[in-house]
This record gives sequence, C-alpha cells and structure tokens, in this order.
Amino acid sequence: MIRLLHITILSLFAVCTMAQTNIDSLFSVAIDHSRAEEYDLAVQKAAQVVQLDSTRNDVKVFMANVYAWQQDYNTSKEYISQVYAIDPNNNELYETWLNVLLWNKEYKKLLSIIDTAKTNGYNNDYNLTLKKALAYQGLERYSAGINFLNQNKSLLDSADIRYLYNNLKRSASKNTISAFYSIDLFENNTPTPHHLAFVDYSTSVEQTIFIFRCNYAYRFEIDDIQPEIDIYHNFDNGHYLFANYGFGINNKLFPRHRVGLEYFFPFGNNFEASAGAKFFNYPSDDVIVLTGHLGKYVSNMWLSLRPYYTIKEGNNSFSSLFNMRIYDNNQVGYYGLELGYGNSPDDRSRYAQPIGSIWLSAYKIKLERNFAISHSNEVRVGAGYVYEEISQNSYRNRFLFEILLKHRF
Repeated sequence: MIRLLHITILSLFAVCTMAQTNIDSLFSVAIDHSRAEEYDLAVQKAAQVVQLDSTRNDVKVFMANVYAWQQDYNTSKEYISQVYAIDPNNNELYETWLNVLLWNKEYKKLLSIIDTAKTNGYNNDYNLTLKKALAYQGLERYSAGINFLNQNKSLLDSADIRYLYNNLKRSASKNTISAFYSIDLFENNTPTPHHLAFVDYSTSVEQTIFIFRCNYAYRFEIDDIQPEIDIYHNFDNGHYLFANYGFGINNKLFPRHRVGLEYFFPFGNNFEASAGAKFFNYPSDDVIVLTGHLGKYVSNMWLSLRPYYTIKEGNNSFSSLFNMRIYDNNQVGYYGLELGYGNSPDDRSRYAQPIGSIWLSAYKIKLERNFAISHSNEVRVGAGYVYEEISQNSYRNRFLFEILLKHRF
C-alpha cells in the first residue's frame, strides 16, 4: 500500500513537472517571436500559457509589453490592471507600467503611478527619477523638473539624466535672443554678393510665444529693413497656430506688408501636418502663397515636406522644400539636409529677390549643423548650392553660407 502511494505521488509530480516544462517552453517560444517582432504570434503563444496557468503574472506583464510595442496602450493597460489587482508589489509590473504611461503621454497619471510604485516597494531610483523628470518635461512644468533633479543630484552622473536636466533648463528659459547672417555668392561675382541678416527676441506668455524680429538685406547696392512679429499659440490638444506680420521700411527689397497664418496639428503615429496661407504686398504686385507641410519623426530623424503654390494675377507657380534632421541624444544637436525645387517669396533667402524670379526654376541643396555650446547657447551653421534660372533657359550657380547664434535666458 505504501509502495503504491509512493508511486502515485511520483507519477503526479512527474506529470506536474512535465506540464510546467511545456508551459515554460511555450513561453520561451512567445519570447522568441517577440524578439523577431512577430507580435501576433507572440501574443498568441503567451495567451495559451495564461489559459493553461492563470497565475502566470510574468506572462501577463509580457503581453502588456507586446501590446505596448504595437502602440495598443489600452489593451496593454488591461493586462497591467489584472496584475496590479493580484500582485501590487510586482517590480516587473512597474517597469512596464511606467513605460506605457510615458509612451502614451499620460504624464499626470505617470506622476501618480510613480508614487504608487514607491509605496509598493519598487526601488529603482534611477528609473523613477528619469520617468518623473520626463513627466515634468511632457507637462511643460520645467521649473518643477529642475527643482526635482536638483534634489537628486547624485543621479546627475547619468548621461541620460544629465541630458534631460540640460533640456529642462533650456526649455525653462522663456527668453531667447538670436542673430542670423547669410551671404549668397554668384559665379563670376555677377551680381555682387547678397547679404541677409536678422536679430530677434523671443518670449513666452503662458501658452503663447512671441518673436520680434528685424530683417536687414543688402543686394544690388540697395539695402532695406523689415520689422516683423511671429506668434505661436499652443492649444491643450497638441495643436498650435502660427501668425506673422511684417512690413518693409523702404519698400525697395522687402514687401510693404507680409501676412501669414498657418494651423499645425499632430495625427497618426508621430505625424504632424499643417495648412495655411501667406500674403505679400509688393509696391507693384500682390502675391498669395498657399502652403502647408507634412512631417514625421522616425526614430531620431525628423522628415518634412512643404509645398508652396504661388498665385499672382493668374500666373501660378509651384515650389517645394524637403527637410531631414538627424538628432543627437539631446533636443538641440542635429545634422540637417534641405532639398528645394522652385522659388517662393516665403523662403527667407528669397525675401529680397525681385518678385518676378519666383516663376523661374531653381534646384537647391543645403547642409546644416546645429549644436549647443552650453545649456543656454546654440550655434547653427549651413552651406548650400543653388542651380537657378535667371532668364528663360539661362542658368547660373549660387553658393550660400549662413550662421545662426542663439542665447536663452
């Protein structure tokens, strides 16, 4: 009898061990599918594990991660809620939960769950500090983020947190002074070099940014000055409105009046689009430019396409600009590439060109580099080449060089 009982216990143990081995093997297959970015198969295998053993909270957290990687944050949070209700002290749960809230831009909720995580024994100080500072940045509570990191200076040795700290200090600076200069050189020095410069001052009042600028141009032995103002108003839903007005002093190079209005809005997966119009009142002509843009972040790259449709007394023209920026590990440094076709009076380098030139062809390429030299100072340098039409089927080469200095305070 004792021998029979012993055999029965060993048999049950063997069955349980085999079942557990099969479940673990199934979970390993799910992990392999996730590493291969075969997310549907990963979820399918993981769901089978949960069906066989509903206590596997580690598998539910894994499923929350897989759904989050696919940007299905609602389903991800359903699995997070299931685990939290059963095991609120699960450290893996908080690793995932904090990421999901950050990726879904639920910054207020993120701050709340950071406190919950600490209360329930999650003690990864680095992750908690980083996530809290990122939440303050997302909420545009820059001063609060700076004060928080100042209270945790021992973690500023981390490169990521140091970058974030500098970005918060940069964003908290509500005032900016910029100075820009560009020179256009032509083959055979005909015409003589064209010069364009401006200084501007930027400040913000709550959700509105004001930029006061004064442009100066010297071309064809003529100079002109144009004061202007840009206004950016940010809405709570991530949309923003741009408005511009400028006027020429001498009306020799710049238009007498320029007016612009453009509405920007995010959509889809890191896309941004806009639609707007510009009006230019020259001494002898009125010009309307319809424009907009489509942009998208891809990893650390920003890609943007902006078309221009110019209307003047029934003579219409089309031009476009493509921009690509590859960012460093901070929000300031980047390498830029600009490709352009055609001319538009909205292109800053064309502000002071004769208005008739916008109906001529032009092909442009420009490279630029923007970098910080401290947390409050930036420099941008650029160089480009333009192959442009100066009269019907007659072209010339133009080389441009520019520099921008920016100081935040």
